[in-house]
Amino acid sequence: MTHDEIVTLLQVVTRYDGRDIDESSIMVWTEAARRRNWSFDEAVNAVHEHYADQTRWIMPGHVSQLIRRARGANWQE
Repeated sequence: MTHDEIVTLLQVVTRYDGRDIDESSIMVWTEAARRRNWSFDEAVNAVHEHYADQTRWIMPGHVSQLIRRARGANWQE
């Protein structure tokens, strides 16, 4: 994902939980996205899926888990 896509993803997250977006947040979310090869659409969908059922903050690991589940047998690390 690009820097701008990560910022947009975090803006979506912020609409749910009100967290602040700073450079360190962008950095760690970018690293998680790189390590697990998230696409922008998958990540945004995972955020919406998380908050459809949860009230706790979403973390990058939650996004990875939800993407893995959505990809099913096609998951590649």
